[in-house]
Formats: sequence, structure tokens, C-alpha cells
Amino acid sequence: MSLRETLSNLLRTWSKIWQRYPVETGILFLLLLAWWHDYFGMPTPWWVCLAPLAAATALALNIRTRNGRLRAAYYVSWIPWVAAAVLIPADSLEAWITTSQYVISVTILAPLALLLARRSTDNRRFAADCSAYVETAVALLICNAAINGVWSAIWCSLGYIFGIMDNCAVQHIYKDGIAVINTLLTGTLLLTLLDMRFSERVRSAAATSRLTDGIVNYLLAPALFVYTAILYVYLAKIIVTWSLPKGGVAYMVFGYTMTAFVVRAMRENTGRRMFDRFFDRLSIIVLPTLVLFWTGVAHRIIEYGYTDWRVYLIICGAVMSFCTLAFLSRRTGRYHYVAAAAALLFFVTAYVPRFSAERIGLRSQTERAERLAARTGLLLDDGRIDLTHRSEIDTLLLDDYYELGQSLHYLYKENDTTTLRCRFGIADLYRDYYDIFPGKYDGRIRWGS
Repeated sequence: MSLRETLSNLLRTWSKIWQRYPVETGILFLLLLAWWHDYFGMPTPWWVCLAPLAAATALALNIRTRNGRLRAAYYVSWIPWVAAAVLIPADSLEAWITTSQYVISVTILAPLALLLARRSTDNRRFAADCSAYVETAVALLICNAAINGVWSAIWCSLGYIFGIMDNCAVQHIYKDGIAVINTLLTGTLLLTLLDMRFSERVRSAAATSRLTDGIVNYLLAPALFVYTAILYVYLAKIIVTWSLPKGGVAYMVFGYTMTAFVVRAMRENTGRRMFDRFFDRLSIIVLPTLVLFWTGVAHRIIEYGYTDWRVYLIICGAVMSFCTLAFLSRRTGRYHYVAAAAALLFFVTAYVPRFSAERIGLRSQTERAERLAARTGLLLDDGRIDLTHRSEIDTLLLDDYYELGQSLHYLYKENDTTTLRCRFGIADLYRDYYDIFPGKYDGRIRWGS
């Protein structure tokens, strides 16, 4: 096949993709314009942070309504995002992308929406969909790196050999190419790979490659056995010594449990299944580790109060517990139900004001700061913190001073300046609070060291 025929077929394929994914393609062109907006010396518009969520919404609706009566919802899915980009001030968007709400939306809610749009209630099909998304993402990263590498190598070689990279026109061509590669080309390639993978005409077989079998059976499964033994030994130590688990154990248990169920899902489509006894009884095996998780979470919250991420940790624990209990029975064990429950819980805690993780964290840390200020004698009758400089302090309260600073720092980090200024009388956390203590204790009170 000649180069001309190859390019013609490629353009024909892309033309079909753009016709099947018009909204997603429009978002790619907007990203390209945003890239050039920055290129011409103007700051990148903050509406770019909405692009991943807009693209995920459009793609999920495209999958969900392709053959349905609600197809119009897909064609107008871009309108709310454009309205948000126009009406929300840039400062508010800039502040939002640093919040846990935005992180949860991009890393959890968007992928779950794409998975749930497939409506795969069967475990094997759900596992195949997960594998398809992961394999597509990995292939896209490799292709993107290769294309960027080739383009950069060509132009760097030209610049070195002919000394033309100092020419402004040549630099423009190089940077324009990078912009097109990382927006329009990469996005179109992603849509093409997904379309090929999920098209009924090109649906791949359920069996996975030998490499996947090897990773599941000879790497991940043995690692789970070792980690299970470690957690059981630690649980025995806690019982014998009658002590509380460390707070960080909760994160370890969550990672272990969810990894175990992911490996169990991957086994749905492996060519060779090993260790069936372990994975058939996985819910029973991980039940004792749930005790470790919830004990560790309770201990951490009692000691340090809620933050937005600790609220999300509780949601992770709820999803993990639901998954464990659901898979006690073959009839109720469905990954689709677990994904739907996770999406609902994270959406509620991220966007419903009454159950907002950020609001719970701010309220908890405000109350904790009041308790610590009262314990240390820094709380005045009107509720403000006494910011009078001290030459000497009670060294037995150094840990309390540090913890009080941590609660105040959380309010400061979450931009809750109203509480700091109006409730505690602190205009500048680092100048007003930490400067009231003698300098020789600064490291202990400021950093806990």
C-alpha cells in the first residue's frame, strides 16, 4: 500500500471517528485553541480544567445513548460546561482545581461514569470493560510518547545539523506540531482505540494474553498471599498486646482489599485460573482486615478529627465493606453494583452540601481547634485565641500547641479565612499564631519535630 493510500485510509477513519464523536472532537479543538492561547503569550484559560469532566460526560452519554431516544442529551451535553466556563470567575475555577472535590471528580467519578455507561452487569463483561479501558490508556501513553519523541527527534536533528532552530518560523512549526500531537491527534487516537475495542464488529475475545495470565497468577496472587500473612500477623500482635492499630494501617488495608478484588475480577477472563480456593473465599479472608481498617479509622478520627480526605477514606471503607459483603454470595456479588454504589457515595459527599466532605472537615477542625485552645488556656471568653507573645510556656503542652496549629492550618489551607479571622481573631496564621511562642520551641510547635 502506497503512502498516499495509507494517509487516505487514515483520514477516512478519523473522519468517521469525528462523525461518531462530534462533541468529544469539539472539546479537542477547544483544547488546541487553549494551547495556542497560551502560545501567543496570554495565560491559559482556567476553563481548561473543566475539559476532562466535559469529555467524560460526553463520552459516557455517547456510549449510553448511541441507539436510544435520549440521543439529544449527548448533543447538548457541552452546554452546561460552556455555561460554567463563561459564568464562573477564573479565580473560583483556579481555587476549585486545588480542592479534593475536583480530584475526586476527575480520578473517581469520571472513570466510574465511563464504566457504568457500559451497563455491564455480568462480572466477566464488566472485568473485560475495565481491562479495555486500562489497556487503551496504556497503549495511548506509549503511542503519545513515541509520536512526541519522533517529532522532537526530527526537529532537534534538523536544528543541530542545519542550525535553524533559532529561526522563529521553525520554532513555531515545532511548537504547533507539539500542540496538535498532544490535543487533537492524541484525543482522536484515544477515541479510535475505544471505538475499535467496544465496537460490536471488532469486540475482542474474552481470553487475555499469556502475559496477563502470568501477571495475575505468578505476580499479583503470590503478593496478595504475602500481604495477607502480614496483616494477619499484625492482627495477632494487636490481640496479644491489646493495643490499637496505627492510623495508617487503614490505608494499607484498603489498598490490599481492593487490589485483591481487582485481581479477582481480572481472573474472570484469564485463560488459566490458579488459587481458586483463596479467591472463592476472598470475602471471608478479608473480613478480619476490615476490623483493622475501621479500628484504625476510628482511632485516627478520635485523635485528629475529620478532614475532607478522612471523610473520603470512610467512603472508601464503606465501598470496601459493601464489596466484601456482596461477594459473600455469588448471587449478590456484582462489580457493577459496587461501582454504582461507589459513584453514588462519592458524588453525594463531593456535591451534596449537607453531606459535603469539605464542610464536615471544616466543622470538625473548627471544633477541635476550640477544644485544644481551651485545653491549653489560649481560648478567651469571647471565643478568640489569645495571641499575646509569651517568653515561657508549659512544655507539657507542646504537643497540644502543635495539634492546635495543625487544625488552624487546615482551616487556612481550605481558605476558610472567615473562621480564622472572625471566630479566632487570626488574620495571618504564621505571623499571629506561631510567633506567640518562644523561638526555641518553634520547630516542635510548627513542625512537630
